[in-house]
Amino acid sequence: DPAEQASIRLNLAAALTHLESWNEARTELQQVQLTDGPGVGTGTVQYLLGLTSARLGNRAEAETALKAAAASSNLLTEDGPPVKELAEARLAELQRAPAR
Repeated sequence: DPAEQASIRLNLAAALTHLESWNEARTELQQVQLTDGPGVGTGTVQYLLGLTSARLGNRAEAETALKAAAASSNLLTEDGPPVKELAEARLAELQRAPAR
Protein backbone atom coordinates (compact mmCIF):
# COMPACT_ATOMS: atom_id res chain seq x y z
CA ASP A 1 0.00 0.00 0.00
CA PRO A 2 1.62 3.31 -1.09
CA ALA A 3 0.15 5.32 1.82
CA GLU A 4 1.42 2.81 4.35
CA GLN A 5 4.85 2.74 2.70
CA ALA A 6 5.03 6.55 2.81
CA SER A 7 4.12 6.51 6.49
CA ILE A 8 6.77 3.92 7.27
CA ARG A 9 9.46 5.83 5.35
CA LEU A 10 8.50 9.11 7.01
CA ASN A 11 8.65 7.57 10.47
CA LEU A 12 11.95 5.88 9.67
CA ALA A 13 13.36 9.21 8.45
CA ALA A 14 12.21 10.92 11.64
CA ALA A 15 13.94 8.25 13.72
CA LEU A 16 17.10 8.59 11.64
CA THR A 17 17.15 12.37 12.21
CA HIS A 18 17.00 11.77 15.96
CA LEU A 19 20.02 9.49 15.54
CA GLU A 20 21.70 12.20 13.43
CA SER A 21 21.96 9.83 10.47
CA TRP A 22 21.41 12.70 8.05
CA ASN A 23 22.28 10.92 4.78
CA GLU A 24 20.06 7.95 5.55
CA ALA A 25 17.19 10.19 6.66
CA ARG A 26 17.49 12.25 3.46
CA THR A 27 17.45 9.09 1.34
CA GLU A 28 14.23 7.91 3.01
CA LEU A 29 12.59 11.34 2.72
CA GLN A 30 13.35 11.55 -0.99
CA GLN A 31 11.24 8.41 -1.47
CA VAL A 32 8.20 9.62 0.49
CA GLN A 33 5.17 10.46 -1.65
CA LEU A 34 2.41 12.22 0.30
CA THR A 35 -0.60 14.24 -0.78
CA ASP A 36 -0.96 17.96 -0.19
CA GLY A 37 -4.00 17.56 2.07
CA PRO A 38 -4.36 18.68 5.68
CA GLY A 39 -2.23 17.23 8.46
CA VAL A 40 1.06 15.55 7.62
CA GLY A 41 1.88 15.98 3.94
CA THR A 42 4.32 17.28 1.36
CA GLY A 43 5.21 20.31 3.50
CA THR A 44 6.19 17.99 6.34
CA VAL A 45 8.55 16.10 4.04
CA GLN A 46 10.01 19.35 2.70
CA TYR A 47 10.63 20.63 6.23
CA LEU A 48 12.48 17.45 7.19
CA LEU A 49 14.43 17.54 3.91
CA GLY A 50 15.40 21.11 4.72
CA LEU A 51 16.70 20.06 8.12
CA THR A 52 18.71 17.15 6.75
CA SER A 53 20.11 19.23 3.89
CA ALA A 54 21.21 21.94 6.30
CA ARG A 55 22.94 19.39 8.53
CA LEU A 56 24.70 17.95 5.48
CA GLY A 57 25.93 21.43 4.53
CA ASN A 58 23.81 21.83 1.41
CA ARG A 59 22.51 25.33 2.06
CA ALA A 60 20.83 25.87 -1.33
CA GLU A 61 18.90 22.61 -1.08
CA ALA A 62 17.96 23.39 2.52
CA GLU A 63 16.65 26.84 1.61
CA THR A 64 14.59 25.47 -1.28
CA ALA A 65 13.01 22.77 0.88
CA LEU A 66 12.37 25.11 3.81
CA LYS A 67 10.74 27.70 1.53
CA ALA A 68 8.43 24.99 0.18
CA ALA A 69 7.59 23.94 3.74
CA ALA A 70 6.96 27.56 4.78
CA ALA A 71 4.40 27.84 1.98
CA SER A 72 2.47 24.79 3.19
CA SER A 73 -0.31 24.33 5.70
CA ASN A 74 0.89 20.88 6.78
CA LEU A 75 1.72 19.82 10.32
CA LEU A 76 4.90 18.21 11.63
CA THR A 77 2.85 15.46 13.27
CA GLU A 78 -0.82 14.55 13.23
CA ASP A 79 -1.56 16.97 16.07
CA GLY A 80 0.81 19.84 15.31
CA PRO A 81 2.83 22.07 15.19
CA PRO A 82 2.52 23.74 11.76
CA VAL A 83 5.62 23.28 9.60
CA LYS A 84 5.13 26.80 8.23
CA GLU A 85 6.25 28.38 11.50
CA LEU A 86 9.06 25.88 12.04
CA ALA A 87 10.35 26.33 8.49
CA GLU A 88 10.24 30.11 8.71
CA ALA A 89 12.29 29.99 11.94
CA ARG A 90 14.86 27.61 10.40
CA LEU A 91 15.09 29.75 7.27
CA ALA A 92 15.81 32.82 9.39
CA GLU A 93 18.53 30.90 11.28
CA LEU A 94 20.03 29.64 8.04
CA GLN A 95 20.07 33.09 6.48
CA ARG A 96 21.75 34.62 9.56
CA ALA A 97 24.49 31.99 9.56
CA PRO A 98 27.56 32.69 7.44
CA ALA A 99 27.87 30.62 4.27
CA ARG A 100 30.40 27.82 4.47
